[in-house]
Amino acid sequence: MASTKVKLHQLDKKTNFMLWQVKMKSVLTQLDLEDAVSPTMHISWIEDQMKMINQKRQKLTSYGQGLRRYVAKIVTRRNLAKQRLFGLHMMKGTSLESHLAAFKDIMAELEALDVNMLNDEDLCSLLLMSLSPSFLGFRDILFYGSEGLSLATIYEALSSKKNMSKFLETATSSQAEGVVI
Repeated sequence: MASTKVKLHQLDKKTNFMLWQVKMKSVLTQLDLEDAVSPTMHISWIEDQMKMINQKRQKLTSYGQGLRRYVAKIVTRRNLAKQRLFGLHMMKGTSLESHLAAFKDIMAELEALDVNMLNDEDLCSLLLMSLSPSFLGFRDILFYGSEGLSLATIYEALSSKKNMSKFLETATSSQAEGVVI
């Protein structure tokens, strides 16, 4: 396509619009570009633009609905995880390991959901209060006897208590066997 330079006065307040429009159409016709100013071309272009806008609007609407559903599911999952955390209690016959595993699972779920609602001391309190009544003395010693509790300290203390209990059980049973013989 050859380039052609056409001098046409700029449209301003002094220029007659009707005259300028006729000149512009004649120049475009000479350059074989009269389709650019035909009314049918203009209307079809507007219709195409409207279709494209409506399609984008529909996509955004469906995206917004999906996002609202996703957020609602996240909020529900967060609330259920918090409910499980606050309602956690060690039942009779439940081993300490399974109770700690349940607590850690809930904490991992809350962390995955990006929930930072409690500080470390509050989580320690929740864990200690969720233990069964057989841990009452142990819970009181840890809860009231130490400053700056951390979950790691409680896990270590519970692990050492469990190991001590196993040791005492084996020591008692071996002493009992010695007495029986």
